[in-house]
Amino acid sequence: MSQGYIVFSPIAHSVPIADCLKNHFDHDFWLEQDFSFLDSWADEMWVLMIDGWEESEGIAAEIKRAEIIGLPVKYILMRDLT
Repeated sequence: MSQGYIVFSPIAHSVPIADCLKNHFDHDFWLEQDFSFLDSWADEMWVLMIDGWEESEGIAAEIKRAEIIGLPVKYILMRDLT
């Protein structure tokens, strides 16, 4: 964001809402939210390679969706952001 990018971050956006809705367990509900942004708004997907990203079913599904709809997927290390 500080570099001028418009960013939607599912973890930053959805966790506070899930707290409010008391809905942390409905995986399909949250993927539907994420896919909506990928399908209609995003021009690329960035994956921040933090601990656990490779084990995340959500990230794997988002990457697959991005590939299906032809969005470029960029993998970012934390050190690349500083």
